[in-house]
Amino acid sequence: MSVTEISVKRPTAVWMAVVLILALGVFGYKSMGSSLLPDMNIPILSIVTTYNGASAEDIKKDIVKPIEDSVSGINGVDTISSTSQEGTGSVMIKFKSSANINTAYLDVQKAIDNASRSLPKDADKPTIFKMDTNAIPILVVSLNGSANSDELYNEGDSLKQKLEKISGVGQVSIMGAQKKELVIRIDKTAMEYYGVSTNTISSKIQAANTSVPAGQIKQDNMNQSVRVIGQFNNIDSVKNMLIPTTAGGTVRLGDIAKVSLEAPEDTSIMRYKGKKTLAVVISKQSDANVVEVANTVKKELQSMKKDIPSGINMDIAMDTTTFITSSLVQIKHNLIEGIITTAIVLYLFFRSLRSSLVVLVAIPTSLIATFFMMYELHFSMNMLSMMGLSLVVGTLVDDSIVVIENIQRHFDLGKPPIEAAIGGRKEVGLAAIAISFCDMVVFAPISLMSGTIGQMFKEFGLTIVVATIFSLIVSFTVTPMLSARLLKKREESVKEKSGFFTKSIEIYRGLIIKSLHHRGKVIIAFIIGLIFSVALIPMGLVKLENMPKYDQSEFTIDVKLSAGATLKQTDEKVAQVENYLNGLKEVKSYYSSIGASGRNSQAASGQITVNLVPKDKRKKSQSELVSQVRDFGSKNLTGVDFNVSEAESGSSGASKPISIEIKGNNSDTLKELSKEVEDIIKKVPGVTDVGSSAEQTDNEIKVNIDNLAASQYGLSTSEIGSTIRVALAGSSAGTYRANDDENDINIKFMDGQIKSVEDIKNMKIANQSGQQIAVSQVATVEKTDTKQSISREDKQDIVTVNANIVQGKSLGEVSKAINSKIKATTIPSGYTVSFGGDQKSMDDSFSSLGKALAASVALVYMILVVLYQSYLTPAIRMLSLPSAIMGALIALALTGQSINTMSFIGIIMLEGLSSKNGTLLIDYTNTLMDRGMSLRDALVESAITRLRPIVMTTSTIIVSMLPVALSLGEGAELKKSMGIVIIGGMLMSTVLTLFVIPVVYTLMEDFKNSILRKRKSKNVGGRGQYEV
Repeated sequence: MSVTEISVKRPTAVWMAVVLILALGVFGYKSMGSSLLPDMNIPILSIVTTYNGASAEDIKKDIVKPIEDSVSGINGVDTISSTSQEGTGSVMIKFKSSANINTAYLDVQKAIDNASRSLPKDADKPTIFKMDTNAIPILVVSLNGSANSDELYNEGDSLKQKLEKISGVGQVSIMGAQKKELVIRIDKTAMEYYGVSTNTISSKIQAANTSVPAGQIKQDNMNQSVRVIGQFNNIDSVKNMLIPTTAGGTVRLGDIAKVSLEAPEDTSIMRYKGKKTLAVVISKQSDANVVEVANTVKKELQSMKKDIPSGINMDIAMDTTTFITSSLVQIKHNLIEGIITTAIVLYLFFRSLRSSLVVLVAIPTSLIATFFMMYELHFSMNMLSMMGLSLVVGTLVDDSIVVIENIQRHFDLGKPPIEAAIGGRKEVGLAAIAISFCDMVVFAPISLMSGTIGQMFKEFGLTIVVATIFSLIVSFTVTPMLSARLLKKREESVKEKSGFFTKSIEIYRGLIIKSLHHRGKVIIAFIIGLIFSVALIPMGLVKLENMPKYDQSEFTIDVKLSAGATLKQTDEKVAQVENYLNGLKEVKSYYSSIGASGRNSQAASGQITVNLVPKDKRKKSQSELVSQVRDFGSKNLTGVDFNVSEAESGSSGASKPISIEIKGNNSDTLKELSKEVEDIIKKVPGVTDVGSSAEQTDNEIKVNIDNLAASQYGLSTSEIGSTIRVALAGSSAGTYRANDDENDINIKFMDGQIKSVEDIKNMKIANQSGQQIAVSQVATVEKTDTKQSISREDKQDIVTVNANIVQGKSLGEVSKAINSKIKATTIPSGYTVSFGGDQKSMDDSFSSLGKALAASVALVYMILVVLYQSYLTPAIRMLSLPSAIMGALIALALTGQSINTMSFIGIIMLEGLSSKNGTLLIDYTNTLMDRGMSLRDALVESAITRLRPIVMTTSTIIVSMLPVALSLGEGAELKKSMGIVIIGGMLMSTVLTLFVIPVVYTLMEDFKNSILRKRKSKNVGGRGQYEV
């Protein structure tokens, strides 16, 4: 007994199975987490090594190169890139997607242990980090108001400690304010007068401010620990500490230095809506649900507001979950709208609530069942998995439509309900299986793609595969079971003959007969249409880009001044931008960060995150506002590197979409080449904000020690360096513990005592003999320009020239124009110029998608060969794909959409969706030929009989895509091009399939018969000659 017979004859078993599946589906839906995109496990390890005082060039030579050499032979390494900058070197190793990151970590650790022997002795031990893209900042809380910085910091620290206790919260960091330090400001003149060295002060403080475990007193019945305590308990104890002088006496620290507990000097500035603020940055744990964690934190913040002191305001400056939540809500709306429109179409075709209900049951049953499998596969509800469900709505009813249409035909023939249900399903069983299998093998390669694009679309592809499997099961069980009990013989057949659809069938009959009489014209028209549609790409009417930019109601502004700019100067430029933003009604809020890293090289940079009012409450799009702000920057901020960027899923992560990478070994040649490439890019229309990493330099004062002179005067390089460091940056000297609090101790010179190169030269350092030695006696001091950083990739130096693209231009056309100009440039031997950034990401994505398309075509053909036991029939059916591609390209051109990763996925989907029409047509043609009909008669009869289910399945797919294609909500741009591709492809494929496939089928049959006749005549002629 088949599964259909069991379902029809024992309906209670089916109902119990349905109830169980729905219950599990609801459980899965409730248990799944939410995120913007699927979790992606990118196998990347980063090795960071600190070597204080070393220049970028020294870091490259002494740190980075030895580490690169040690890890390059590790199995599974894909690319090695590195960055060398003052005091720090980092090497990033990207492994192939098949690599085991834990095994790779152990291999890298062994390699680094071996390489550490050849690193400088003063360098810190290299530290290895695993890159975790899931442990991301999700919220930024702003604390601002009339309170002083100390009060803000204390409140921020209290908030930090409370938030860290919340489940799912990872790192919580405070920016924009620092805890007070015990600052010891040394008077340079007094220090030199008494002959005191900074090293002596630092060592005396650390020696006095300590507690030492001294062992135990052991007794017969008790052991007691002994600890020697010498820590400072108040500021006076620090001031009264005696410091030895080189003359043999002592001096009170308070006599040569000012000691106070104060906030450290600002190394960064944070502002929210133009007001100085303290920022609390909250990240989630890598495996936590981003929306759930954010909602829990926001709920906790609401309760904390009651306890905040007056004068302090708490605001959420940045919330990454706002867009995620609104996007998922929009997709859910699209899903519901798709179901409703599909239901309407079903009723319009069936003209029967019973028939429509039987088919419509397949949608919620399949979707809800899919939620449980998504949960079991550890998927989340994200834009791509939910988009997969919204796109598959129209296809879920395909199998059921085919089955119920045939069951109804058996009813009309007068068969009993159970016999009609079983017989009707059996007759189209092969076609239903072929349709579902074609869908599955189309989406399976998408989920198996390699690299980042594969991880990104894995959940999308597998979600559709799972939903399709459930829809096939429903069509073989629930649909015939309900049909046997709800369907009735149609009694208005006479009335239907005068209906619109009947008239359409008669028109189609005449057209298909004509097309079979003018087969050459049909084929020529089809070829011309295909050539024309493909030509739309080189004609520029269909553009190419990596991922469509979508309106997230947020963009980022980066401001960078020239080398040597101060934090104050950068702050003034950022404030100028803030004043402009304040006048834009579309701007909801903005959050500014100036010199956030606290490094000298970063004092010249600032970033503004701009939050816009919701998309439906403003007239201008995000891209239009970005263009407007970009124009303001270019006109009003001369001499400033001003960059405005929009977020883009699946992008390369580069700050600008155009990125040209120049590789080689000589820095001067690289600089010349980068200048040449920069000039080329500036001349290309549609390009703005052109910049080069070769131009990123810093002003630096170098103190070159004369080792011979230093040794003659009894000074070491470390003594000279530590003294200068104390004078300029300060030096840590332990921790001050008092009043149940801890504060860092920092030793520095009084403000304003070291302002110039001459001041450094005139600094005096006391040696062991009590002599005061000027720096100029043991070193030369000079100003130089130095590189901020040196980047390398695969053991070659690399310079990057990047640029933004103006609104209205696509990545593909701009890259094509740049590439044609670069090809005309002479590149020296040993140097390469290639695209990186979004263009490289697009090339990689399109390559993977092209392979997925080829794999899906091959798999579909193989399945059809197995099902039909024929090599010719599946080949004819494959004509549906070029028909669909023709319609897709024309639809993209008419709507102004581009070929991007999302629309390419739509084209791959068309291979499965469009094939259904050809499958239905050819399957019934073969059935009629087996019953004795001629090919032409069978084709005409099959086309007329299958016209209704073909139009119905196409209509349900199209109307289910309309909410996606016409969507205007959050994230609509991401999915719109995919919806348009599917609608255009299905329309064109349906129309052409109904004419082209019958024509090609007859031509192939004639060709086959012609060959057979020739072979027969040869055989006959051969036998006759032999007999003679």
